[in-house]
Amino acid sequence: MPIRQQVQVWHGGQVERWHALILSSDSVSGVPFVRPADCDSCRLAVGRAEVDSIRVGQPVLGFWKTAAVVLIGPIMFVEVVCAIEGHFPSCWPTPD
Repeated sequence: MPIRQQVQVWHGGQVERWHALILSSDSVSGVPFVRPADCDSCRLAVGRAEVDSIRVGQPVLGFWKTAAVVLIGPIMFVEVVCAIEGHFPSCWPTPD
């Protein structure tokens, strides 16, 4: 796994957001995501038996996907309504 890959480690009803994850036979350790990945003094560990689940994510990609839906969704809605009402190909004003 890439060192900057964000993971959520769920244990005991709480979640830790880490990167620089290391899985061993008896523990899971990582660096809090807001700290530098090479910060060994920041590294936290949880016993594997205590871990409920691990979720891998990419928050930046998720942000851009959400932004695209929020920005493009309404435009597509207007285009569909215009097409249904017979203003095809577009309702948007054209420059003169």
